[in-house]
Amino acid sequence: MRPNGMYQTAPAGGREPKGDTLTSRLRSAVQQPRRIVARAMMAAIMIAGGALVGATTVSSPALAVAGGTSAVPPLVCTGDGTTGHRVQVVYLYENVNSFSLREAAIRQAIWEAQTNINDSARRDGGQRYLNFVHDSNCQAVITTIQTPTGTTDGNHPWINASNLTANDRIYLVLGEETTIDCGVSWNDHVEWDSTPSTSNLHNSRTSWIVYGDNCVDGHTVTHELAHSLGGVNLNAPNSDGNWHCNDGYETLCQPASGAVCPDPISIRYLDCNGDDYFSLNPTGIWLPTHFNAALHNLWLTAGSSVTPLTAPFPLPPQYLRAVDIQSTSIAFSFRPPGDTAGITAYEILRNGVLVATIPANEGRTTARVSGLPTNTTAYYNVRSRVTVGGTSRYSVASQGLAATTITGG
Repeated sequence: MRPNGMYQTAPAGGREPKGDTLTSRLRSAVQQPRRIVARAMMAAIMIAGGALVGATTVSSPALAVAGGTSAVPPLVCTGDGTTGHRVQVVYLYENVNSFSLREAAIRQAIWEAQTNINDSARRDGGQRYLNFVHDSNCQAVITTIQTPTGTTDGNHPWINASNLTANDRIYLVLGEETTIDCGVSWNDHVEWDSTPSTSNLHNSRTSWIVYGDNCVDGHTVTHELAHSLGGVNLNAPNSDGNWHCNDGYETLCQPASGAVCPDPISIRYLDCNGDDYFSLNPTGIWLPTHFNAALHNLWLTAGSSVTPLTAPFPLPPQYLRAVDIQSTSIAFSFRPPGDTAGITAYEILRNGVLVATIPANEGRTTARVSGLPTNTTAYYNVRSRVTVGGTSRYSVASQGLAATTITGG
């Protein structure tokens, strides 16, 4: 049995390239975590090799540019935001604190991950919300930690930050000065346990996820969280032998062949056929009698019964921004979603009416809307569109932005 489970995500489009080694043994230098009580608000934490230089927490999202940027939606609150099994988001750096540059990507990624996991449950007519450490406004609390120079050496900054070890936490860490290619997750001796109950080791031991500074998006975060929640056991029917699946488009299938779930938008979801690791209505001969992350996980909060989703749909872009406002035109920019597979175009709406289309294959995330009346305020959103065979599916619209054209000129 391996000492720990490790999974790695490479940066090629947010997915591991075909042929990469997706699983490796932990190095012998990794110490087994100690059991401690974690606090969401860290004032001081000791790390191996010395004390943290500083630790702060940020819960509210960065302020929008006045009149110019819409924020990412808040998370869905679960409980009091602190107690119980939760994902703790951490920003780790040595010398240069670039949190203000990373915050937007982090908040968009974790919102998309919570949405992706919940939509995976909605396929079966239910809801499952991933528990984050959050404040009273449903904004994730992000702990910022400065470590001494040299403590994030190599690909393992989490080894030195060894006091992030509460057994009711998944630590999701963005390491600013690491040499990691993209994302790595691992756990404390739980990957083989397929016990079909809440007593499964996935619910009683720590998991860690660490990203390089430019590899946090909705896909990579959903992917590694899916590992931490229980996917994919090597004995599952569609295991590829490397802790991933091989039966179709979904977040842990590498490569996404589309054999069972051919719709590329399904890459957002966990367990496309509901027979390996996540389903409210498990199918096949394996999942009904083994650990099911949707039914046996303490990291998720159940919601209400809902009408089952009949087809996957894309996520919207976020952070719509008015980057240039003139008398009869406004130029906008936005951040695309983490999963762009299958998206045909992005569309900007003015007061609910389509006013600009940006083909996704152009790679642009900007557009200018012209022919507007002067000195007029309107409400703008952006959404994603998927068109296949003449039929279109749309994401929900992004958070709205009020922008006013100037007078004259």
